[in-house]
Amino acid sequence: MSESTTDPFSSEANEYYFFVIDGEVVWRHAIPINSGLEGVHAIFSSNPTIIKCPTELKDTVQYGWTWDGTNFSAPTE
Repeated sequence: MSESTTDPFSSEANEYYFFVIDGEVVWRHAIPINSGLEGVHAIFSSNPTIIKCPTELKDTVQYGWTWDGTNFSAPTE
């Protein structure tokens, strides 16, 4: 098998993202440029905060909710 099929970082047709924790690269991720995943590219490019979801909130918290560093809050109208 060629390297281009086993290593997504060998293709130039990708956008590349490095996940960094405390200054150290802990995950490398490649997404094809023309894959219909523009939303994923936008999210990954925005320096997101990733929070492990508590099991009891997995069906409650939705898009548009906010995180204050401690609690999730539903949008206010």
